[in-house]
Amino acid sequence: GMGADGREGARLLKQGGSQVWAQDEASCVIYGMPMAIVKANLADAVYSLDDMGRHLVEACH
Repeated sequence: GMGADGREGARLLKQGGSQVWAQDEASCVIYGMPMAIVKANLADAVYSLDDMGRHLVEACH
């Protein structure tokens, strides 16, 4: 998806108690969906694509 549908999906995840992470603008080819999530204040964290995997591993331990 792009933009609004991703934002609404993130909103539903947050309502269910999930953490929402967004990719940072610098590492995106198209920043549409992450930007919509960040602007809606739904992102618990914003990471570069290179750092996302490391943070996921840390969150699982």
